[in-house]
Amino acid sequence: MEVSSSLQHIVKTSKDFTYYFYLDNNRVIHYDFFDSNNEFIRRKQLDTEPVIDFSVNIDTDDKIHLVSISGIGQLIYYIHYKKKWSNKILSILDIKSNTYKNLNILINNSYSHILCNKTNLLNTMITTIEHMYWNDKDIKKSTVTTYLPGKYQSPYQVAVDKNNCIHLLYKAYHKTNHQLYYCKFNLYNNRWSSGELISNTKDDHSHPHMLIDNNNNLHVVFNTIEDNNFALKYRRKTNIVSNKSKWSEIMDLSNKNANHLAPVLIQDDLMLKVLSKQNNVISEITSRDSGITWSASSKPKLYKIENPILLRYATNNPYEKQAYSLSHLYGFIDNHIKIIGAEIFKEMDDETTNQQKFEEVEVKKTSSAEPKPLIHNSESNHMYQVHKQPIASEDFIATKGVGLDIDLHELVNEIQTYLNRIIPEITKLEEAKKSLEINSKALDPNLNPLDLCTQLHSDLTQLTKEISKFEYEQLGLHSKLDDYQQKLYRLDEKIVKFKKQAMELEDRIMNIWEDSNGFVNRVKNLFR
Repeated sequence: MEVSSSLQHIVKTSKDFTYYFYLDNNRVIHYDFFDSNNEFIRRKQLDTEPVIDFSVNIDTDDKIHLVSISGIGQLIYYIHYKKKWSNKILSILDIKSNTYKNLNILINNSYSHILCNKTNLLNTMITTIEHMYWNDKDIKKSTVTTYLPGKYQSPYQVAVDKNNCIHLLYKAYHKTNHQLYYCKFNLYNNRWSSGELISNTKDDHSHPHMLIDNNNNLHVVFNTIEDNNFALKYRRKTNIVSNKSKWSEIMDLSNKNANHLAPVLIQDDLMLKVLSKQNNVISEITSRDSGITWSASSKPKLYKIENPILLRYATNNPYEKQAYSLSHLYGFIDNHIKIIGAEIFKEMDDETTNQQKFEEVEVKKTSSAEPKPLIHNSESNHMYQVHKQPIASEDFIATKGVGLDIDLHELVNEIQTYLNRIIPEITKLEEAKKSLEINSKALDPNLNPLDLCTQLHSDLTQLTKEISKFEYEQLGLHSKLDDYQQKLYRLDEKIVKFKKQAMELEDRIMNIWEDSNGFVNRVKNLFR
């Protein structure tokens, strides 16, 4: 089975715990859990049913939001909070008449936004981008745009600025080639702007990617086809929260013969990076002035990694949210997460890495084979196999000092967080102790500790009886209130019934009056 690279997500919590979501060969959602030291802990399955597509994000409360389209067309919304999953069905999609793909979920303050492509099977040349959003009260739906995707459809790109407005970039077929369009959703008036052409109509375009940095500048990077090679292009729009914001000129970021494709934008503190791929080599071009100038394209920094994969990334880590801006990353995942161009995961030393490889081989010999997800890039013909075999050797776990209970990794990290919170609680207890000492002075000073405890226990018993008494009275009042409420409902029904009968009687009286008037008039006419 071929799985789009867009169906792999990494989510990091504020405590540095990481979840890696992906599909297995049966299109069932799984997720791997990594601790704050970037070590694989366990693997779980979200549901047993296969899905068409899914997307994941995280909010400021460390709640993980996942939306999926099931094989029978159910749009299901999941929330993971405090180690528990809950879900509900939002809608039933007509998968017999339409195809749905490129699912995206955005968490924007109190609103959840879901976007996806919808294509009617009777006319596959045209597709729409659908938008659904709600805030636990109202659900609103709209169509963002309708366009011709062309033969090779690129996933649209979305990003949110500091004013909570959504920005969208998509590729559409225009006259004789593919062009890039940009539009914006204003949350204050709940409207999407019209699509704005931002590319050169003479060139054919592909692989667009968009990023909003921490200074509200919008950056766009994409490929154009020149002499049968992929050239790297760049454009930006500064201060997008201003109505006077304008697009820059299009810049060349690569040589014509470089042939690097699928570019990704990353903001690493004050540096802007463009990572692009050619087979197993990732090139890096940088800018230190927010995209005004770029490092020499003839000498880019190169990373060589076996079977790099493209991952969606969402984080609630406070440091990362301040220092980085990133939505997609290149990397590789086995028993650790390795990311190119951003130091957001702990690197392992050579000794540990060698030990992991050894243990991984041992596990493969003794454990049953487990399905491995296949990764497929939707705009290229490369297909990759990701190896994610869990470390399960008792000797290895014992050397880590965590015993056989793999949940202890997570517990150790939670204890550290708890210790940081316990100091204020101890202070409160000290204050409460002082308060008790002051109140105890009002008691009989001649009482010994045993008598004092007996007296306090007697007072506590009396208070408990009083509370039980009031609770019993409260229950009785609630019962009477329910009876009165039922009587009130029955009276309302009778009143409605009597009003209906009264109206019917009025209609009959009017009809009789009209008939009698007609009879009287006829009698009068006889005597004229």
